[in-house]
Amino acid sequence: MPITENKKILIADDNESVLMALEFNIQQAGYTVLTAANGKEALEIATTEFPDVIVSDVAMPEMDGIELCKKLRAIPEFSDIPFIFLSAHDEPKERVRGLKSGADDYIAKPYDMEELITRIGILYDRTKKNGHSNALSGEFRELPLPDVLQVFEQTRKEGTLFIRSGGEKGAISFRDGMVMDAVYRDLSGEDAMAESFLLKEGSFNYKSHAVSSGAIAKPITFIMMETIRLIDEKSVLEDFMPDERDRLMLKDIPLTDDPDVEAVVKVLQKGAADLVELHKSSDLSRIRTGIAIARLMRDKQIETVKSSGKIEPSTDTSAKPFKLLFVFADEAGAAEVLKKIAETFHSVSPHGIKAGAADFLKVIVSDIILHIFALRGDKRFSFLWEPMLAASYAAVFLVKSARDIEHLEFFRSRIGSGMPFYAISAERSNVSGETLRVVSSHEDIKEFFSEVLTEFSAGSRK
Repeated sequence: MPITENKKILIADDNESVLMALEFNIQQAGYTVLTAANGKEALEIATTEFPDVIVSDVAMPEMDGIELCKKLRAIPEFSDIPFIFLSAHDEPKERVRGLKSGADDYIAKPYDMEELITRIGILYDRTKKNGHSNALSGEFRELPLPDVLQVFEQTRKEGTLFIRSGGEKGAISFRDGMVMDAVYRDLSGEDAMAESFLLKEGSFNYKSHAVSSGAIAKPITFIMMETIRLIDEKSVLEDFMPDERDRLMLKDIPLTDDPDVEAVVKVLQKGAADLVELHKSSDLSRIRTGIAIARLMRDKQIETVKSSGKIEPSTDTSAKPFKLLFVFADEAGAAEVLKKIAETFHSVSPHGIKAGAADFLKVIVSDIILHIFALRGDKRFSFLWEPMLAASYAAVFLVKSARDIEHLEFFRSRIGSGMPFYAISAERSNVSGETLRVVSSHEDIKEFFSEVLTEFSAGSRK
């Protein structure tokens, strides 16, 4: 579902005949109509569908219109949504009661349909003019968050994107092409952005309003690239992440110019600490703290102190899954090859490639678990794939055409000696000057991965 700008009206009334009549006439006026038989149902629909105007009866079962209006007004993204009451009572005290609950208009039954539609239109246009329309909305399964962010980067809107997924809530605020702040569940800043990027289900709704400076205040493009980098690096180092309950002790002081690692080491120099303590004391985001710890665990520079008090070294990497870095210059070609690899080994196919990175792919070959990390191999994406090289056991570059050779050569120049490297193609044709391993069929793929694992097992990785 792309970002839409439909005129969406929610009608709540427990009288089925009235509801049908309102739905028909308002649809004829050009609006998309949502219906609810009571206030409780209307609240659920409103908080998932984000209507532009709500028309509600006052007296309803489950939850009446007054309570519905009050509950919606208590939710930030619905604080000024246009709300019209329809009621059989026209006494002044009832009108006052309705308007005090937060409603914008109060119409007594019987009402003139043309007048009602006119009032809906006036409120809709007023809200639109003031920039408070809830019409900018969509579903993450159709439009992932990175794509939504690109829209905000291009349009330079000012306001807040409200996020809902599986009962969890979040919000990302924007101003002049920058992400000002982000929250999701109990997370904030980088951690909230990282969790939000991983959402595959849920909905979003944008509300335009003035935004003050926040904890992030960085360009959208920078935030997108940095978030992707952190997510990918965390995925690569996931096997080195200790349990949150483990206390960690510094074994060796590393020679590093990484500020995140330095921050964690500084805390550990004062004594053993667990993940939560390190996060709080290092002033790093949770994801950065975890990555820094995993790097130190990988390099055997910290140890875990189990509940018994015995110090145990980090787990031997020889028992861990085989990590393969798969880089490409052509997204369509990469998506097709990754899909074929998944089919060959009966794994779940990646959903696609967004913002230079593909979904993590796990396959099993001859009882060996392979973790495949796919990233764009263009020079400009080197900041994404270079950190992965140190944690990968082998690397593959998918060549689509002669235009990819420049990127292939640049990538090859960054690979350390001793790492198995393969240039492959999905077509049975060679690019001049390069000998490419063809992986166009399921048999080709089986043979190729068998060769990669055999070479690694023989000790080609030093």
